[in-house]
Amino acid sequence: MKPHSRWSTNELIPLADRWRYMFVVRAFLIGTIVLTAAVAPGLVGALPDHVYAILGAWAGASLAAETVRRLWHRRALPLFGATLILDGLALVWLSEVGSVTNVRYLIFPYMVAIVLLASYRTGLKMALWFALLSSTVFFAPHNGAFAMPHVEAGTVAKWDLGQLSVFVVALWLATIASASFSAVNERELRRRRFDLEALARFAVSLESASDRQTVAAVLLDSLADAFPLGRMLLTTAGRHPVVLSMRGLVPESTNPPQLELSSALLRVQSTHQTLLLSGFDRESDPWLNAVMVDAGNFVVVPLHAEGGCVGVLVAEHSARNSSRVERRLVTIIERFASQTALALRNAALLEEMEQMATTDGLTHIANRRAFQETFEREVARSIRSGEPISLLMIDIDNFKVLNDTYGHQVGDEVLRQVAAAIQAGSRDIDTAARYGGEEFAVILPGCGSRDALVSAERLRRFVNDSFVGRAVTVSAGAATFPDQASTAEALVKAADNAMYRAKRAGRNRVRVAEFQNESLVKAANLPLGPNGGTDQSYDGSWPP
Repeated sequence: MKPHSRWSTNELIPLADRWRYMFVVRAFLIGTIVLTAAVAPGLVGALPDHVYAILGAWAGASLAAETVRRLWHRRALPLFGATLILDGLALVWLSEVGSVTNVRYLIFPYMVAIVLLASYRTGLKMALWFALLSSTVFFAPHNGAFAMPHVEAGTVAKWDLGQLSVFVVALWLATIASASFSAVNERELRRRRFDLEALARFAVSLESASDRQTVAAVLLDSLADAFPLGRMLLTTAGRHPVVLSMRGLVPESTNPPQLELSSALLRVQSTHQTLLLSGFDRESDPWLNAVMVDAGNFVVVPLHAEGGCVGVLVAEHSARNSSRVERRLVTIIERFASQTALALRNAALLEEMEQMATTDGLTHIANRRAFQETFEREVARSIRSGEPISLLMIDIDNFKVLNDTYGHQVGDEVLRQVAAAIQAGSRDIDTAARYGGEEFAVILPGCGSRDALVSAERLRRFVNDSFVGRAVTVSAGAATFPDQASTAEALVKAADNAMYRAKRAGRNRVRVAEFQNESLVKAANLPLGPNGGTDQSYDGSWPP
């Protein structure tokens, strides 16, 4: 069984609170009548016994309804309506039938309470109910429609028809006036509640966003779903922004160039203030003017977190160009932006930490840890799919001599330049990593033995060509799974041994690991080495 909720779907005030407040109103009305009769009998006259009886019955019914509500929550709303109907019967009976004529003036504050505590719709319904009851009680005795105890014909309804009409009209006017003010307040409360609920849903959606692009997409989708916003984009901060996400824009048109100093994007970053613009200037913001063509009513919001700007949100309001953007909408967009800024900051820090954990700090390519994770994953995939996978081990020749001769700063620069050359010469699906010291490794998914040799020679030449005026060469060893190794560990060892054979053979060359049998040599279509084996060495002529 689901727990009972104190809130209905359309309530702004909990039903339990309405019950309590209306119970207090009834007690106030009953107490006012009794106290007035005791203190100022001239206002209401002496109350006959049957009036006290009906007051007691009214109070008892209210207490009984409150008891039932506490015991039976699911029927609270219908019971609440029933008590309002009972209130109308009691007040009209006391004022029209019970000869306590001045009680009818208590109907006005009661109606105001209904409008404020229940809703303006309920107030209008109760006004109709009071008018119907008053008219029925006024006309019924004269027509002999029914007989009332303790009441003689002609003594009921001391007002004439004109007075009754004035009373009903005044009651309606008071109710409509109260309902108008209540409707305005209720509409504003509903808007604010909707805004808070949208913000809460957005916060929940952000919890599953781990990168900046996802965070930005969640922001734009949430804003578009909740508010009348059209085209939107979210960029990073600075003069060279990057579009993190966009909505309703053509992808080819969202490559922002360097921003002008007078750009609206830079202005909101420096002032930390939201801008409301009717359009973008062609000279200050040529890119935004081209992207957001034929549009107006823009909201440009900076995203600040921890004292710095992490991005800028640009949103187009769907209202007409002559309309003003509501301050409420600007405020809630700023709240969305504030939460997004923190999420973007956290995502950026997370990305930076992940990059630091998987990237070599000196060469800015994958480190040993990232290599190991990718290598194990690719070997497992190769086993499942049956496709080959090759591994290249590349080592800088005479690196210790270079370090001792020119110093570690030059050595570090050589490492960075070699890593850049290897990265540039590799395919997009390849993984180049710094294996340790001056040794590099390249994972070649889906690459057979002959293609591995081609790749190794290409990388060797990339390295040679990247150094002008300085003789820096590398030696490389290549091995393929499963032709030259049956396990991941054996593949690393085979490629490493081939690389050391290349060094012993004179450096600046490529060697391939020994095949497990001669049939694999023929299947790989590799040329034989100078001694008739499969140990290949290339030192300048390619292909062999």
